[in-house]
Amino acid sequence: MHLARGVQASQGQRRQREDGLADLVDTARDLTCPHDVETLLQVVTRRVKRLLNVDMTSVALLEPEGDLHMCVSDGSTTALATGHTTPASYGLGHPALAARAPLWTADYLDDDSFAHDESADAVVRAEGLHAVMAVPMCNGEQIVGVLYSAARSVRHFSPVEIGLVCSLAALAAIAIERAGTFEQVRDEVGRLEQDGFRTRTSLLRLQQLNEAHSHTLGLLLADDHDVDGYIQCAIGPVLDYDRERLTDLTGTLESYFASGGSQAGAADTLNVHPNTVARRLDRVTDLLGDAWQQPGRTLEVQLALRLHRSREVLRRQRRVSTHATDAQAEASSAGPPLSQ
Repeated sequence: MHLARGVQASQGQRRQREDGLADLVDTARDLTCPHDVETLLQVVTRRVKRLLNVDMTSVALLEPEGDLHMCVSDGSTTALATGHTTPASYGLGHPALAARAPLWTADYLDDDSFAHDESADAVVRAEGLHAVMAVPMCNGEQIVGVLYSAARSVRHFSPVEIGLVCSLAALAAIAIERAGTFEQVRDEVGRLEQDGFRTRTSLLRLQQLNEAHSHTLGLLLADDHDVDGYIQCAIGPVLDYDRERLTDLTGTLESYFASGGSQAGAADTLNVHPNTVARRLDRVTDLLGDAWQQPGRTLEVQLALRLHRSREVLRRQRRVSTHATDAQAEASSAGPPLSQ
């Protein structure tokens, strides 16, 4: 009879091992699919619960401060487990991480071999749990967290069960790290896409603004508009200061706006120290007032600068054209050269 019982027990263990290995293969296949971290943890807890035929499974991730934060659970009958944090050095999880080995107890609340945390004991008591196993989730030297399995009755975990959960915890640790990396990459791609969208939007707005400026310049440069009056009203004090003191505050303003409002960029363009640009802009503030850098006023100043520059170019072109015409007229009036 004892022999028959031994054979039956051996066969039962073999079937459990075979079923466990089959579940382990299925779980490994599931973990290779792309998941976010939360979904991945749900897959792990659901598989372990079925694999061990326990009442509750959960995963706690190790936080930078050393605490274990319960992220997901399967089989919980209260809202206390998920989100619970166990301080460092308490419960089964931290000793398991320190030993890098699975630890289990047949009756958690009556076991004095580890340090108890009142809040964790309250969760265990509310859930009606007795047997608890904590398996560290590690990928090489990297510690990810702890995989918990618990039953609402006093029981012992077999070596086969412990070995299967250890294998699954190792697979889960790798998958969790990969999922975390995937989420980081996905978030980074999302940020880059948002930055790209903002950049394209900004470029479109700049293009529209440039077209509007060009159209406005064309209108204001016409003879029936008081362009000089507009320029004088917007930047007249700066132009007068440059003319009287032989300075170039106008050029500094143009470089400042061309560099996107960067004093350092303007300094590079002008080949001067940034402090020099700062002092020149302070002088512009003295001449135009503090409001010249406000959005509406800045647009007026930029437009006036472009108008002023365009007027200067037109005046030079007209002077060149006038000189060429005068020279041609003088040559024509002189008549053909005398022959020898």
